[in-house]
Amino acid sequence: MAAAPLIFAAISTVVSVVGALRQGKSEQASHNYNADLADRDAKIVRQQAIGESERISRENYLRRGKIIAAIGGAGIKQEGSAIDVLGDVVSQGELDKQNAIYAGELRSLGYTDTAYLERRRGEEAVTASRYKAGSALLGGATKGASQYGAIYGESKLTRT
Repeated sequence: MAAAPLIFAAISTVVSVVGALRQGKSEQASHNYNADLADRDAKIVRQQAIGESERISRENYLRRGKIIAAIGGAGIKQEGSAIDVLGDVVSQGELDKQNAIYAGELRSLGYTDTAYLERRRGEEAVTASRYKAGSALLGGATKGASQYGAIYGESKLTRT
């Protein structure tokens, strides 16, 4: 029965090591899930930006058509200041379209960065759990050696 403390120390050490490793894997899975959500959100934002740019393109097309019809209906030749106005409207519409795409890409980039950081946190959690498991293993070995010395006498441990 003198060996019981040594057995309990060994069991405790194994449980601590396994628990530390499982905790790291669990944290990694959680961070990977968050990263997957951020990747999904990045794709959604990109798709929304493309949709918004297409909507703006349709509006610009209709606006340009209305301006051309108004110019023609007023009997104005499509030259000079009338064409300048049309050119400005078309340019502004294209700028609005490009701004929508750019804004979507910026939001998407934020989600992509979040995904990267979440994956790194998961990797760091696994690394930390390995250090924690190693520490538990060393602590258990130290405790076991100490108990062995207490049970069987210090002289057997320090014998040269």
